[in-house]
Amino acid sequence: MYTVTVDNNGNETLAPSPLTYVSGGIPRSVLEVQVYDALNGGVQIQIPGNANTLASIPYRSIAGNVGINYNYIIYYVNAEEEINIGEPDNYNITGVVSYDQPSQQYTIKVTSDTIAEFTRGDIVTLQEHDPLTGYSLPSDLEIRNTIFINQAWHMVLFSTDFNTYNANNNGGPITIDPNATGYIKKKRTYTIAKGIIGVE
Repeated sequence: MYTVTVDNNGNETLAPSPLTYVSGGIPRSVLEVQVYDALNGGVQIQIPGNANTLASIPYRSIAGNVGINYNYIIYYVNAEEEINIGEPDNYNITGVVSYDQPSQQYTIKVTSDTIAEFTRGDIVTLQEHDPLTGYSLPSDLEIRNTIFINQAWHMVLFSTDFNTYNANNNGGPITIDPNATGYIKKKRTYTIAKGIIGVE
């Protein structure tokens, strides 16, 4: 949920960060969404009436001052799903290029017919990716880049915890298996509802 200001020319500006409050040391949205009809996609949207959430929503106007903090509040309700790109009997990972320990980047080769399904910033997990050298990989890897090199599409994957994962699960730095294959599961986030909330 974000505040929106409108200037004299009608230009709208979305606040750079959402309205949140802290509970248990974790930032949480002041907007609460509850599913009441999962079969038909029904959700209930509300601002919980507690001191933490209400105190985190600024007043539109300030007593004794001319002007407003913002014109209205806009909310987005986003959903997330995981979709397979490739399948257990139709692998789209055709090999491994490298793992760079300083940058924590793992580079794989991907088939040309599925590369268009991915973009920089996507979050993916490699499936049935079983290197003969015996290492495993963290889930939720970020796509840093896709590059066409030597007649093959390369996908550069990154995790801030890659080296820590290797230390805890692989016994240290990994030796890549250039022939490791598999397919890719991608997280997809999309907006299912949005609207305006008036707050005085």
